[in-house]
Amino acid sequence: MATQTEIARKLGLSQMTVSRVLNDSPLVTAATKQRVLGEMRKRGYALNVSARNLVSRRTGTIGVLVPGGLGMYSPTFLPALCGIGDEAGSRHLNMLLVTAEGWRDCRLKLGEAAPKTDGFIVFNFEEFRPFAGRILKQLRERGKSVVLIQPFKPHHRVPYVTIDNESGGRQAAEHLIGLGHRRLGCIGLGYRSKEMDARLAGFLGGCRAAGIEVPDRWICQGTKPYTTSVAPFFSCLGSDLPTGIFAFSDRVARLVLYECAGRGISVPEELSVVGFNDDAFAQMMLPHLTTIRQLLYEAGVEAVGRLLPVARGEDPVPLGLALEPALVVRDSTRRVGEGGGSSRG
Repeated sequence: MATQTEIARKLGLSQMTVSRVLNDSPLVTAATKQRVLGEMRKRGYALNVSARNLVSRRTGTIGVLVPGGLGMYSPTFLPALCGIGDEAGSRHLNMLLVTAEGWRDCRLKLGEAAPKTDGFIVFNFEEFRPFAGRILKQLRERGKSVVLIQPFKPHHRVPYVTIDNESGGRQAAEHLIGLGHRRLGCIGLGYRSKEMDARLAGFLGGCRAAGIEVPDRWICQGTKPYTTSVAPFFSCLGSDLPTGIFAFSDRVARLVLYECAGRGISVPEELSVVGFNDDAFAQMMLPHLTTIRQLLYEAGVEAVGRLLPVARGEDPVPLGLALEPALVVRDSTRRVGEGGGSSRG
């Protein structure tokens, strides 16, 4: 393979000029750049990713847009970002992380970042959904490809990767029912979102398929943001508790376990608990948490894989991908009556 010095000698240029072309220096004329790049193509020369990107007219950088503030603390964010970073690295691509709060901040930062990227992966969290359409419009107007983590409105036809939350809720119900539980409840605290609603729908659907109706008093969706206690739920029910509870997140499951410990309710002997996410703390509590594992790292990997065909002008098939979550059985669930537990089931 030719060196920079050989290319410079062939074209009658200095090695410094060739180096400036590789770094896209404004000190080199357009005509000289074309001569150097043409010679590189002829010789199959590529010093690094930057050189290949100059030849292909691409930046070699993927933009990642995520809501600032609470969005950075979402259990979805870090594992998916790790997947994006690892997959981008394996393809010799760079990653530019952009955080924004509110539409004005988002518009300004996207305006600055868009020229530096070939396309964007957008974390379509609740904070962005009021103006998600404007985000997509701005990026499209700038000729940037977009892939969402979490879908938007179907008629926008934006490629996306998500988790099948309804399937996860159904798996939680089927697991508890398979252990003999018939008195089932569910708890979700914080924001009402499409994801939480889907988990609820899947759980209730799984119960109905088994001929079990969940009474309203055992359903606690929680509409107040940042709720940090499940005590009101337990206080209202008194001794009229279900034997199995599905928590819409591992965070809520932890709150359930703490509340049970304080009230002398034995888990899983008296109450079986299933979470959702399989975060880093699922095995750092006693009992270890049975939960629904989201394939979040894999979602990040898939998002990169879908962004690249879009950037080349190809249509990914299918448009959306919903990854199937997986039940992880640990110690917080038990068959009814096993181990001398309560006979409430």
